[in-house]
Amino acid sequence: SGLASGYNGLGNIHLKQGSWDKALENYLISLRIKEGLNDRRSMAGAYNNIGSIYNSLGKKEEAITYYRKAIPLNIELDNKKWLSYNYNNLGDVYLELGEIDLAMEKFDSSLTLKMELSDSIGISMSYHNIANALELKEEYDASLELSFKALKIQENADDIFGKTMSFLSIGRIYLIKENLNEAELYLNRSLENAHKLGAKDYLQATYHSLTTLDTLKKDYEAAFLHANLAPNLCA
Repeated sequence: SGLASGYNGLGNIHLKQGSWDKALENYLISLRIKEGLNDRRSMAGAYNNIGSIYNSLGKKEEAITYYRKAIPLNIELDNKKWLSYNYNNLGDVYLELGEIDLAMEKFDSSLTLKMELSDSIGISMSYHNIANALELKEEYDASLELSFKALKIQENADDIFGKTMSFLSIGRIYLIKENLNEAELYLNRSLENAHKLGAKDYLQATYHSLTTLDTLKKDYEAAFLHANLAPNLCA
């Protein structure tokens, strides 16, 4: 309805302004109207978006609840694209909670759907997410293999953001394996792309890894420089 769209629009405005709580308040009002109308497609989208806001607010259990509400609706609607998002988002939350096996299960479900949709960028993102989970399980060779599979797709698509993620992941694994030359190569590629994108979170993460690399190389001057660059990105 127009009223539901109006509240949803207000939520979008607050979201852009960074007012998460006000955005959530308006999205929830919009959702109640959609539920009253039994507008199942709109409800499914709203559940996912509200889940994402709760996740951003650090309210993980609420995020899980809303992502789960979206799943049966998207199955009923045969909306494989949004269902893949639901599973991926659930995987992200479980990974943050340290529930690695549950996260991998959801990432695998998302990957299956993305393959059915021939969504190459989505497939690369799933490979990346599963690689991160494998890294946390200390299965470094398997993680590295998937990161390279993701990178190959990203390079073919010229997906600079995706490549930045993969360069960082690959560099980090090589660092753990103490293959310092390869670590430096991929971390520098990550740094170059992150600068191009202005992606502060990836710049910060890359500087942290470069600090570790410099310390292992006993290049303490470079380590001091990189260690001091990372916090400045938070300003």
